[in-house]
Amino acid sequence: MEWTRAFQFILGENGRYDGERASIIKEVMRYHPVSKRLKKLLAEKEQVAFFYLDIVQFAEIERRFGERTAAELIELVETCIRIISHEMIDNDRLLEVENFWGDDFLVCYQLEAQMDEQQMYEFAAEFRNRIVQDVNQKRPQLLSAPLDLHLGYAVLSGSYEPLERQLYRTIKQAVKMARKTAKGGDQLLQEFQEVLNQRAIQSVYQPIISCETGEALGWEALSRGPEGSRFQRPDTLFTYAEEAGELYRLEKICRERAIEGASGLAQGAKLFLNINPRTIHDPQFTKGETKRLLDRCGLSPSQVVFEITERHSIQDYAGFRKTLEHYRQQGYLIAVDDAGAGYSSLQSIVELCPDFIKMDMSLVRGVHNDPVKQALLEAFVALARKIRCKIIAEGIEQEEEFKTLLRLGIDYGQGYLLGRPQRQMTLLIPISVMQSIDRRRTEKMQVPNNSMLQVGSIATSTFVVPPDATVKEVHELLENRRQISSVVVAGAGRPIGLLTRDHLYAMLGSQYGVPLYYKRTVAELMDPHPLTVEQNMLIDEVSSLATGRNNLKRYDDVIVTSQGEYRGVVSVQTLLDVMSKVKIEIAKYANPLTGLPGNLRIEEELRMFVRRGDAFSILYVDLDYFKRFNDLYGFEYGDQMILFVSTLLDRQVKKYGDRQDFLGHIGGDDFVIITSPERVDRLAERTIRLFDRAVRQIMGNLRERGECVQLSVTLAALDISANSNLEPSEIAAKAAHVKSLAKQQAGSSIVRKKSAQS
Repeated sequence: MEWTRAFQFILGENGRYDGERASIIKEVMRYHPVSKRLKKLLAEKEQVAFFYLDIVQFAEIERRFGERTAAELIELVETCIRIISHEMIDNDRLLEVENFWGDDFLVCYQLEAQMDEQQMYEFAAEFRNRIVQDVNQKRPQLLSAPLDLHLGYAVLSGSYEPLERQLYRTIKQAVKMARKTAKGGDQLLQEFQEVLNQRAIQSVYQPIISCETGEALGWEALSRGPEGSRFQRPDTLFTYAEEAGELYRLEKICRERAIEGASGLAQGAKLFLNINPRTIHDPQFTKGETKRLLDRCGLSPSQVVFEITERHSIQDYAGFRKTLEHYRQQGYLIAVDDAGAGYSSLQSIVELCPDFIKMDMSLVRGVHNDPVKQALLEAFVALARKIRCKIIAEGIEQEEEFKTLLRLGIDYGQGYLLGRPQRQMTLLIPISVMQSIDRRRTEKMQVPNNSMLQVGSIATSTFVVPPDATVKEVHELLENRRQISSVVVAGAGRPIGLLTRDHLYAMLGSQYGVPLYYKRTVAELMDPHPLTVEQNMLIDEVSSLATGRNNLKRYDDVIVTSQGEYRGVVSVQTLLDVMSKVKIEIAKYANPLTGLPGNLRIEEELRMFVRRGDAFSILYVDLDYFKRFNDLYGFEYGDQMILFVSTLLDRQVKKYGDRQDFLGHIGGDDFVIITSPERVDRLAERTIRLFDRAVRQIMGNLRERGECVQLSVTLAALDISANSNLEPSEIAAKAAHVKSLAKQQAGSSIVRKKSAQS
C-alpha cells in the first residue's frame, strides 16, 4: 500500500483526524520502507522535517494546455525536486521524495542539527527557489510564462502520541502553511509589514572595477533586511515581497535607501540600481521621485545605471523600451543583468540596446578551465564592441578567472576577489589583481603593426537596407536604435548610398516633411556619393579624406568595403580617436629608431618587477666611444650601429631569456635588459663575444676612410633582492653607479653588483 490513499485524507481541507484515517495511516506505516527508519529516529530523539510542495495554479495550466503537458510538467517538477533534494540534503539524511497525489509532492529528511524558525525558513526558501529556477530553465516551450511552487514545512519531533497521529498532524501543518495566502495576516506578514513601515532596509555596495586601470567604475547597491531577522537575506526578502504583492513598495524603499547611502559617491562614479521590469511601470516610479531624491543627495542621473534583471521576463518590449527612453533622455544609463543565464537575455540586449551587459556568474565561475565558457564570453565581447556597449563580468572569485577575463577583453569586473559588499564605498583591490592588470596593460602597449593601422580593423557594423526600403521603415529603425547614426543602402552586397540620422530627421522635420517623404523609397533621400574606402587603406589616409569633405558631409560615417562589398562603417570621431591613441602610444612607449619600448615603458616594467616581489637583475648596455664614432662617420652609420646593437640584444634575450624578460631602449646608445639573476652572466658573455666579433668586421670595412674608432660595449648588472620596494628612480641611481665603475675598464666588459634591500 502507498502513501497516496492516506494523504488524500490529509489534504482534505475539512478532514479531521478520526479512527478511519488513523487506521489507514497506520497500515501505510506498517508496510512503507521509510517506517522503520522514521520510528528509529524518533526513538533516538532526532527531528524529521517534511516539505510539502505543489504547483501554483496547476489546474489552470492543465485546463489551458491539456493533460499531456500537465503530466510532463509533473514529471519535470518531480525530477527537479529529487535533484535539488540530493544537492542540498545529505543522502544518509534524505528519507523520502514522493509525488503522492496530482501535483502534490513530499520531501522527508532528518534534520542534521537543531534549527530555529529563521534558519528553517531560510533553508526552505532556498530549497524552493532553486527548484523553481531549475524547473523554469527546463519547462516545456509551450509554457511561456514562468512557473512557481508553493512550499510549506513542518518538523516532527516525537511525543507520547501514536506515530500515525503525529505524522498526520505534521504533514497537515506543512500543507496548511503552503496553502495559506501571503495576505493571511499571520505573524510573518506582520513582521514583513514592520520592515516596510520602518524602512528597515540597509544598503551595501560592491565595487565594479575597470580591467584597464583597476579604478572603480562604480558600485552596485545591494539590499539587506534587518540583521538577525527572517528577512535579512535578499532572496527571502524579495521572494516574500512578491508573494505578498508588496514588490513595488519594497523596491521603492530599497532604491531610496541605496541613493541616500551613496550621497558621497565620487564625481563620475556610477551607482548601479537593480530594477525589476515589472516595477518600472509603477506610477510611483515614474513621477520623478528618483530624480528629486538624487538632487537632494547631490547626485545626477548620469551617475545612475538601472540594472534590468534578466531573470524577470519582459512581456511588452515596445512599451518597456518607450519607458526606458524617457529615462535615457534624462541621462540615466541602462544595464542588462544576468546575461547568459538563460531566459531572454539575448532578446533583452537586442531590444533594449543597453550601455552595459552584466555577464552572469554562471559563465564566469571556472572560466579558466572551460573553453566553451571562454568562447561564449568572446562572442559577447565582440557583440558589445559592435553595438558600442561595455561588458561587466560578475561573480569573480579566483585570480585565474580574472586573468582569463583580462585576456578575453572584458571591460569591467565584479566579485568577491575585487571587493565584497560593504556599507562604505572603500576600494581595496589585492596587489596580485593590480599586477595582473599591469601585465595585461604592458602587453597591449606595443607599437601597432600595419594590420592595426588599417581602417578595416576599426570598422563596425550598422544596419543595411535595400534601395526600395521606405523612409517610414528606416525612421522606425532609427527610433528603436538610438545608438545608430546612419544606415547603409546596398544592393547585391555593394553599398550605393548612405542615409544619416541628421539628414533624415531634417527632411522629416520640415513643413509637410512626413506626408511628403514617409512613403518614398530611401534611395530618394540617401547620399548617392558617400565616402567609401577599401578595408586595407591606412587610418591616417582615410582621416584626411574624411575631414577634407565639404562641411555638410564632413562628419558622415565612412563606408568600408572589401573588394567593393560592404564590410562596415567608421565614424569620423573613431578615426580621430584611434589616430590620437596610436600616435600617443608610439610617442610614449617606443623608441622611433629601434621600435623598442622607451623610458615610460621601462619605468612601468621596473615597477611591475618590484611589485611581484621576486629577485631580478637589471642589465645596462652602453657603447664606448660611440659619440666619436658618430661624429667621424656621420649619423647614418651611427643609426645603423644602434639598430645593429638592438637586433643583437633582442636575439640574445629571446635565445637565453624567457617570456618575462624585458628589453628597452633608453635612448642613443643606451639599452636596458631586465631578467632573472641566474641569466645575467650568460646574456652578458654572449653579447660581448658577438659584439666584439661583429665590430671587428665592421671596423675593418671602415678603416679605408682613415681614422679608426675602436668601439666596445660596457655592461653594468645590478641585482635587486626580493621584496626590495625600491622606486624606479632609486634603481636607476644605483645602476648608474655600477655603470660608472664598468666604464673605468678598458674594452668590452661587465661589472655586477648587488643592491641591499631597502
